Amino acid sequence: MDQKPKTYILAIDQGTSSTKAIIFDNKGKVVKKASAPLPTNYRSDGFVEQNPQDILTSVKNACSACLTDFDIQNLSTIGISNQRETFVLWDSHGKPVYPAIVWACKRSVDICGKIQDQSDWLNEKTGLVVDPYFSGTKLLWLLENDPLISERIKNGELFFGTVDTWLLYHLTNGTSYYTDHSNASEPFFLI
Repeated sequence: MDQKPKTYILAIDQGTSSTKAIIFDNKGKVVKKASAPLPTNYRSDGFVEQNPQDILTSVKNACSACLTDFDIQNLSTIGISNQRETFVLWDSHGKPVYPAIVWACKRSVDICGKIQDQSDWLNEKTGLVVDPYFSGTKLLWLLENDPLISERIKNGELFFGTVDTWLLYHLTNGTSYYTDHSNASEPFFLI
């Protein structure tokens, strides 16, 4: 009697302080798990940043530890959850051009104050409020405060993405540039 091969899911949970990788079997049972730390730079001015390469290394280390002695041919899919509002800018070679700006960063507090008059409209469209938590206002801050980044964005030379997009881009060797609908639905349109 032929028995169906087991299929497994690799779940990657890329968080602010670490990355966790977990393999689940087809019944949802945890087969193996591993984690890897991720350093974060909490600056005195309220800026919070991470090195995008450190994010990628943390994911690779957690996944490598989790997949040790595991036949990856048995993986049916890989899922990514991530620190939602942290974003990365990178060039066409996959090289980051600025530190990852973390969701907890407060650099766009003044911008949020300037666009507070849009709060009713924003809330009606998204159910959200104007807050420096969201990526859109932090990207606006970059456009206003870094002329080189602003010029490169205007020239279409840079990729923008939340951490899931950054990871997918690298884990597929630059062939996939996507995000999850729930990540994309946050208020990027303010820019």
